[in-house]
Amino acid sequence: MAVQYNTFLDGETKLVPGGDDEEIVKFDTPGADAGANASVDYRVTPNGKTTLIIDLNGTELSTVNFDSGVSRVLRENFSGSLLKKHNTLTFTVTGDSQADITVSDGLMLWKDS
Repeated sequence: MAVQYNTFLDGETKLVPGGDDEEIVKFDTPGADAGANASVDYRVTPNGKTTLIIDLNGTELSTVNFDSGVSRVLRENFSGSLLKKHNTLTFTVTGDSQADITVSDGLMLWKDS
């Protein structure tokens, strides 16, 4: 099984609760192995109290609360069975309307069947 990848959000995307609070990424994973694990990595820089929700094809992968301005890279592992030929990955932020979060440098990894 070969590992495949897709990069996304090469530039910084600022999400603001109650404003521009969602970023949608579409990508394809032809031949993804439903029996193997997959993962998504991304960089976040929060500013204030925020919550970031990651959703893949209608399934919530993670909800992360932030209350500091420390930039960090996060990884969420999940079952490859959530991947379809055509996928939608959604980043949504909630929280204080004076806060924001910047998301960038995304990487999706999966195994071919």
